[in-house]
Amino acid sequence: MSLIAEYQRELERLMAGTDDTRRLMKLQVKFDEKEEAREQKDGPRDNFSKYAKAYKVNYDKSNRTKPVFGMIIHTTGGGAPNAAHEEGISVLEWCARRYSKSYGCHYVNGHKGAAGGELILVGTEEEKPWTVGMTDQNKSIRAGRWTKDISATTLKYWNLNWGHKYKHGNDLFPGNSANNVYVGMEMPPVHWWNKKKKKTVISPKPMREGLRFTRAQHDTCILLAIDLAERHNWPDGWWLTPRVIGHEELSPISRSQKSGGWDPGWLRAKPYFDFGYVRDEIARLVS
Repeated sequence: MSLIAEYQRELERLMAGTDDTRRLMKLQVKFDEKEEAREQKDGPRDNFSKYAKAYKVNYDKSNRTKPVFGMIIHTTGGGAPNAAHEEGISVLEWCARRYSKSYGCHYVNGHKGAAGGELILVGTEEEKPWTVGMTDQNKSIRAGRWTKDISATTLKYWNLNWGHKYKHGNDLFPGNSANNVYVGMEMPPVHWWNKKKKKTVISPKPMREGLRFTRAQHDTCILLAIDLAERHNWPDGWWLTPRVIGHEELSPISRSQKSGGWDPGWLRAKPYFDFGYVRDEIARLVS
């Protein structure tokens, strides 16, 4: 099926819209109005989203040499909330401080998301981050072992999403460096294992039972993806392609386990992150 035919089919299915779509449209209007007022005062924004607030320190390492092709969505995993808990600071502050020093992403998407002022810029979009490690995957692909080196569950769901067109994770992006073409976003989970208290913590409430991220975090992925697409001139139907993707989809070698992917957790029978919701709402809003 051609991309246009697939897009038309999706459009028919999605045109009815949802309460989520209307809520997201209101958020877009709110931020558009704020951005218009800001631009009149301060001039055009330089290389970061209207939905984000800049952290007090933004890294300045080296610039990318290719245009922004897409956005990678990550989870920090349970290490971030554990470390923040130990230091007695918010997980958002811990992540912003860490990633502004490690060059690991461009944005941190906190539990309250953009609507709650928790989309934080740690490096502007022209920066080339260290957001995806590909060494193990590159070795596996060169050895012809890629489909054997990831679990059967991960491969099953990867193929359902991308196997109709792509052979492996490195096929999903142009060039030979994912870091050179993607904007990176990190999200601290709401579901994590507290090492000190030896118990599972679930706080605040996830978007629905079984997921590990809030509705606001999911919504922020939608809004930022659309904003990136508009500013970087992505082609029509971009949401049906690997332009918005999870780390586990690019490099499942290091971001999956027997039960499936975990970063952020889409390639599994019971997802931690709902990419279906994200892609459906993008299609509705853009359409």
